[in-house]
Amino acid sequence: MNLIQLVEHHGIECLCVFWVLSVVVETLPKPSSSSTPFYLWVFRFSHALIGAIPRLLAVGGFSPKTAAMFDVTLQQPTDPDPSNPEQQPRP
Repeated sequence: MNLIQLVEHHGIECLCVFWVLSVVVETLPKPSSSSTPFYLWVFRFSHALIGAIPRLLAVGGFSPKTAAMFDVTLQQPTDPDPSNPEQQPRP
């Protein structure tokens, strides 16, 4: 099951999981001067990730790179137009 199917069929569950994850990330204490570099990285990465998910879903579509990242299959035309070089299979 890819990301789009998951959100389409389990929207409420996805929303609840996202809400719980966002609360967990928000409860992380701010790094202090004595924090380890690993904790600083975890803190920044988790905040960046939790902030990027709503932006990704708000766009309403996926770029080809994002689609490949989430293993969303992009449909190819069944009968390629011979006059259109973009629809021809690449070697």
